[in-house]
Amino acid sequence: MADPTIVKPNMLNEQIVLGNMLRDGNALERVMLDSHITEQTFLAARHQIIYLILEKMYDKGLIYNEDTFVHESEKIDFGGVVYLNDMIAMIEPNQNLDHHIKVLKEDYVKKVLLTKELPELEKSIRVGDEADLTPIHDKLADMEQILEGSVETHETVVGEDALMDTYRDFMLERADRKYSAFYFPEFDEKLSYGAYPGLITVMAAVTGQGKSTTCANIVQRWVFHDVPVLWCPQEEGGMRSLDKIVSSVSGVESMKFKKEFHKLKAIEKYEIMKAVKMISERPLYIYNSPDLSMKDLALIIKKLKIHNVVIDLFEKLSDLKGSKEQEVIARNLDEFQKFTQRHHVHSLITAQIQRDKMKGKKADARRPTLDSIKNTGAYAEVADLLVGLYRDNYFNPDTDRPDVIEWHGLKQRDGEAPFCINYMFEKEHSRIGAFVPRGEGDIPF
Repeated sequence: MADPTIVKPNMLNEQIVLGNMLRDGNALERVMLDSHITEQTFLAARHQIIYLILEKMYDKGLIYNEDTFVHESEKIDFGGVVYLNDMIAMIEPNQNLDHHIKVLKEDYVKKVLLTKELPELEKSIRVGDEADLTPIHDKLADMEQILEGSVETHETVVGEDALMDTYRDFMLERADRKYSAFYFPEFDEKLSYGAYPGLITVMAAVTGQGKSTTCANIVQRWVFHDVPVLWCPQEEGGMRSLDKIVSSVSGVESMKFKKEFHKLKAIEKYEIMKAVKMISERPLYIYNSPDLSMKDLALIIKKLKIHNVVIDLFEKLSDLKGSKEQEVIARNLDEFQKFTQRHHVHSLITAQIQRDKMKGKKADARRPTLDSIKNTGAYAEVADLLVGLYRDNYFNPDTDRPDVIEWHGLKQRDGEAPFCINYMFEKEHSRIGAFVPRGEGDIPF
């Protein structure tokens, strides 16, 4: 029988790979994005532990330093900081990482073949059966793909086993990505599913009514409940959008710390610094690029294990190309729906309400409706939840409710609609505030 002790850890090669990962963020990303490398690819037990700690840091977006590594190790024995430094010290500039990754994979494949596949083949031959070599051939093909670094492979199962495997994978994936509410209790009570993976929420409003501020507040509540969020603020840009959260958390008016920072009181500066620190410790990832595409999103979601994706404004995605806007939006929304389901994330996207449909209307008639949304048919088709935002003082400066924003549930798949929830809108602090109970003058939902 094959002797499994033939394949021993290539300590030097494994140390070179790990040393690169510790020293160079690009090398770390290169290894982490290789779907064929896991902790099991390293044969030395100590190196498996170091890889798992690095993987945890990578998932959290942390950069290596001794203190961070020790903290993330949670007191697991990885060999000590001196051992890490020794691995880093042995790395020379321009060392061929790809070669060492290839050797790493080759050693792993040898171990798998010697300890799992060949013993089974030898057993079949010794018993005298007409050995079915198909599983061996399939496994060899899998091993070949690992060495080539081509595509991820899976064992082939059929019948009831396949059904049970699919069901188990389905349940495990969903258990790993917890259900997340919007964390606005009065709004959540109206929802059937909330921010559930695979669903799309659309928020629509006329420009200036509070779409971006509402998105920022939802993002803030998600990440402060430790829900990983990818925020793509295409409408206002990353810095301006982040300012909204800083202002909301710190209680300092955003215009003051953006334009008059030198005039701020010491306590206000302290509150801003505290807010920035709090936000930096949360699972918030901001990606702001004029060329953002669904391909970019897919890579980031996989890399960062995102739960919720927020895109403000959907029509600014670079995938949206074509001559007839309505047809293009409809086609791309259909693709985006499939994308959301395929990657098992919840997506919150914003859309415009057509300003010209509001002109000349009385106050009550200016409130959002399905047919007032630009490209309404396409958005209504894909949206599991469609919410229209309205602030009366935008159209009526003399309103008796200048600081109220209305969230109109215009469509909800398998749930109540229409409905309306009111909140305070604290413009100076970019904050959605306290719930406002409905009064006699409210619309009869």
